[in-house]
Amino acid sequence: MQAVDKPNAIISLERGLDLLRAFRCEEKSLGIHDLSRLTGLPKATVARLAHTLVTLGYLGQTQFQGRYHLADKVFDLGTSVLSSMPVCRVAAPVLQDIADRFNMSTALGIGDQADMVYLAYCRGEDTVTLRMRTGALIPMYKTAMGRAYLWAIGPEQRAFHLECIEESGADMSVVAENVEKSTAEIEATGFCTSLGDWRRDVYAVSVPLVIDNGETVLAINCGASRHGLELSMFREEIGPTLKVAAREINNKMEELRYNFWND
Repeated sequence: MQAVDKPNAIISLERGLDLLRAFRCEEKSLGIHDLSRLTGLPKATVARLAHTLVTLGYLGQTQFQGRYHLADKVFDLGTSVLSSMPVCRVAAPVLQDIADRFNMSTALGIGDQADMVYLAYCRGEDTVTLRMRTGALIPMYKTAMGRAYLWAIGPEQRAFHLECIEESGADMSVVAENVEKSTAEIEATGFCTSLGDWRRDVYAVSVPLVIDNGETVLAINCGASRHGLELSMFREEIGPTLKVAAREINNKMEELRYNFWND
């Protein structure tokens, strides 16, 4: 079958999205050289697309060496799309209740290549932790959320994500060790922890969330700065609470006959 040529507008859109995807929550700003290396696009193309995205309000440009960063319009767009998803509407009040109860942050996430993307994010009034937001990306193998997700997905999907993690430059012996440790933890308790694995000052616990009769896998987490926290709280209180929350979200989705994408 003869391949169908894509219109130039579609190609430009795809490249523009590739440019936006090059940014990660750990990166403050990226230059033309960085963006070209991360996307595989020529520097001239990157410069043209970046200029367009700045004009449209999706990228901002620093005065220092003309580097780029994501602008608020990207987050506003992503937040509006994600907040309209049924699973986010169902999960948000459950996650907020847990965030308020433990005065920590909670999130709902799904796998995105080597990362987890936050579909929803809630925090307690006085939460002391990283200031994240809906749409943020966190590394899959270093986090409790990512490892809970890896445990619950099928072998083919897991192989894909592990390949992406390897391509990101991760030490696969460390990845295997982390995944093995979390697998044993989940199979023993139903949840897994990350105690300073990603950020030394952040402790978190996560459980898988499986909806759509097993077809869609997500994960929910709860975490905060480790300062003043008892480790036992994550295993004895928060982990079991998240297990109940995952069942509640799944049951509510089934009761309302919602699926991941639509009503």
